[in-house]
Amino acid sequence: MELTKDSAYNSPGPRQSFFDLTTGGGGPPIIKREPRKLPGTSVYRTISGILGFKEPPSLALYVIFGGALLGFCLFYVQMFSMSGMRRMTIPGEWFWLGFNEFFHVNYSIHIYLSCIGGSFSLLQFLPAIRRRFVLFHRINGYFVLLTLIPANICGAIAGNRAFGGEINAQSAYYSLGILTVGCFLMGIFNVKRDTRQHRKWMIRGVVIFSVAITTRLIVLAAREIVTDIGNYYSVCQCLPTNRHHLIGVSCFGVMSLCPS
Repeated sequence: MELTKDSAYNSPGPRQSFFDLTTGGGGPPIIKREPRKLPGTSVYRTISGILGFKEPPSLALYVIFGGALLGFCLFYVQMFSMSGMRRMTIPGEWFWLGFNEFFHVNYSIHIYLSCIGGSFSLLQFLPAIRRRFVLFHRINGYFVLLTLIPANICGAIAGNRAFGGEINAQSAYYSLGILTVGCFLMGIFNVKRDTRQHRKWMIRGVVIFSVAITTRLIVLAAREIVTDIGNYYSVCQCLPTNRHHLIGVSCFGVMSLCPS
């Protein structure tokens, strides 16, 4: 290769390669600008690294969905007392879940264990605890399973009279109970066989368990929509209807087909 003045001038130096485009053949240099960082990015990455998250969106998703679950559990702690349970249960449910001993016991167990197990389940999805504190992860995991599995079984039993005991409500609660417990059992089955499958099944179980959060939001919206419609009808048993006066709700004259 014959060297000329131009080729020597444009030949790559010790810190420049043939693929470096910062100098366009002797023209003006191309300035590379780094993307602008959002404020708080370094703090976010630091916290994410401390908690053990590897992907950037993981911490945000954990805070959003984990915070929703924790807030939901803490909000319903006020149902631990009889007065709070009576105040936050709709009339069609309270007739059975409050005055029937069998349903009341299952309903109470469901509330207590769901709030406790749901709160402690958040610790299971912190990678830092899972990697550094293996013994605590195992003990807390068994504790969460011992609370959430009975909570879902008792919730399915109480679901027989949920929202007045309609067949569609029963089907929904039975399905949620079976799916949640099934996912937890699959997670226990894979805890020694395949860690990745164990983690996936446990995440599925907690997500299905948290469907109650979305359900409550839908109920709040549906209640206002149905009220505005004004001509929505539903099948209701006469027995709880005639006993609504026990909680200050009068239905006499409205349900004319029900004997007083």
